[in-house]
Amino acid sequence: MVELKLYIKTQIDAVDWCCRRVWAIAPKLVLVVVALALIKSIFPAGMAIVTRYLINAVIATIEAGTPELDAIYPWLALSLAFSILHSVSVEASGYFSRCLTDQINLKITEEIMVHSASLDLSFFETPKFQDIVARVNSHTAQHLSRFVMNVIAAITSSLQLLSLLAVLIVIEPLIILACIPLTIPYYVFQRKLSRDRFLEKHDRVTKQRWTRYSLSLLTAHDKVPEVKLLGLAPYLIRRYHDVIKGFRDRDRTIYRRHFFGKSAFLTLANIAFFATFVRAISRAVHGSLTVGDVVIYGGASSGLRSLLDDSVLLFNAIYEDSLHITEFRAFLNLSPDSPAGSASISKPVIGEIEFDGVSFAYPGNKRHVVQNVSIKIGAGEIVALVGENAAGKSTIAKLIAGLYYPSEGAILIDGTDSRKWQAGHLSSQISFVFQNFIRYQTTIHDNIAYGDWQRLIGNPEEVEKIAHRVRIHDMISDMADGFDTEIGRMFGNRNLSGGQWQNLAIARALAKKSSILIFDEPTSNLDSRKEYDLFAKLKQLAEGRTTILISHRFSTVSLADRIIMLDQGRVVEQGPHEELLALGGAYASLYRIHQTHLD
Repeated sequence: MVELKLYIKTQIDAVDWCCRRVWAIAPKLVLVVVALALIKSIFPAGMAIVTRYLINAVIATIEAGTPELDAIYPWLALSLAFSILHSVSVEASGYFSRCLTDQINLKITEEIMVHSASLDLSFFETPKFQDIVARVNSHTAQHLSRFVMNVIAAITSSLQLLSLLAVLIVIEPLIILACIPLTIPYYVFQRKLSRDRFLEKHDRVTKQRWTRYSLSLLTAHDKVPEVKLLGLAPYLIRRYHDVIKGFRDRDRTIYRRHFFGKSAFLTLANIAFFATFVRAISRAVHGSLTVGDVVIYGGASSGLRSLLDDSVLLFNAIYEDSLHITEFRAFLNLSPDSPAGSASISKPVIGEIEFDGVSFAYPGNKRHVVQNVSIKIGAGEIVALVGENAAGKSTIAKLIAGLYYPSEGAILIDGTDSRKWQAGHLSSQISFVFQNFIRYQTTIHDNIAYGDWQRLIGNPEEVEKIAHRVRIHDMISDMADGFDTEIGRMFGNRNLSGGQWQNLAIARALAKKSSILIFDEPTSNLDSRKEYDLFAKLKQLAEGRTTILISHRFSTVSLADRIIMLDQGRVVEQGPHEELLALGGAYASLYRIHQTHLD
């Protein structure tokens, strides 16, 4: 009883939430679809009644021995009108239902994208969240639209069923005994089957992500070369086959259960309904029913059996979709861990940065990768972060950019805690060239314009100026379509070298009129000389903007106003290049190792 109450409460809650959400998306379409559903619900009983009177009128005319059809014409006309109205309403219902589904798909998919964009970066770095995203992306909009359509269809089916049952009860009251004892256990069986289907889909999402990844290893142009050289294809294909075969076998088990369960229901229902049909024939033979009653009972009882089956399947489809929608609602309830944007500070950013006792650990990891860091970077200062791998350099850069927030301590931008800046304003003042930057599969113009897309998309003159400033205009001019060249193998026929892609990434970063520039190993595909020349130029391009530089090349690092040496997440030394060399500490030791390798 408790489980039943919980189930009813969950279903009512799901119906209420979905109906309110769909109503907010397209109220007029909802009204039209519901109205058509109500019109459709009257047809089975209406046609049964009209047919009954039509048959009885025909029999009465035959028995009267008169050729006049005056008593038959009205029922024929009514039957034709019902048929036409039914056909048109079915087509209209299909048309408006598809329109509503498309509108729901558009809005819900947009909502998933917008909400994903609002979440902290840390959400995206755990397998658990990747599973959540995979489930939400797996036809959530279709589940919601199907849920609403099925609710409307279930209401229609229920009204049709009740009206048809009322007509049949008048003819043969025992029909009720053929319905209830069969329908309830069949409903319980289908409900369990629906839950099993949902749990199977829920549990297999991680393996499904692996199959997509495995497929990408064999089809993505940047992965195929290594996979071919390692000869991994047979192994990946075998693993893929084993996973998909496991899915297929479990699905077949569910298919078999559905087949045998439904076959048992249909067999017993046919026997029960046939028994009541025989009784109706017997009563007609004894004169208590008319021939029209028997004909209608035969057709309507068959329709009632189908309606019972459809209604059970519809209500269980609603239940199964509600489980998927529950996951979607849980996704929407995810909120950023940080309170960023809770205040409305959006003053101009000068670029002064201060770490006040900052420590940070990645989600799910107890070890702090940044430990009690306190540093101050002046507005317009060029600072290099140096240290061995895993020293915390990239993490500090991402903390400055607001991609993460400290576990302890505070980061002050122009004296204001980074958490208190208006959402989006601080990021609009920071340009970042990531170590693993995105190679956008689009035109060269867009690759640069994305740095400040609201200002630069469709502004080729300004994009060309940026290309000139970063000294990549000649590279672009050599291409057949210039700035309109589609680059990348996904949509274009022209790919770039690693260094050319990096130059575009740098141009993209400098396209934004930001106060803070961050370069995290942005020139790893350039040789030492080209990197040095580029950063010498960047000192001019920075134009007084605060610049954070991460590089393993000391020739480049030496260009910075100040160098901060990190070791296991702590600041161990800081100062100008020559001063740190003279100090003879950790920086000087790392520099000597670097010079030895160069020799």
